[in-house]
Amino acid sequence: MMLSLNDLTKRYGAERINVAIQPLYIADGEEPLDPSKYVINASINDPELWESLSNDEQNLLYTAHLDTLFDTKDLLNSLFDVNEPDGGFEIPD
Repeated sequence: MMLSLNDLTKRYGAERINVAIQPLYIADGEEPLDPSKYVINASINDPELWESLSNDEQNLLYTAHLDTLFDTKDLLNSLFDVNEPDGGFEIPD
């Protein structure tokens, strides 16, 4: 049987799985824009969930976590590509 994220969301609920796969940044004293240590949220904030999963299910969550981490980094990098207009931004009254 092939595991899917849908199976886990049916068993534990979509909100819990969504939170579980979010990247959790562990500060190491470096600049926040240069994070170097990420862990999967479930392993820290939801140990009950993490420990209840088989190795294959943990790997499935970890793979989804990596996709989320990639998307987050991609979004962060794209924010640096935004060009500020000459003279800065105007704040409307």
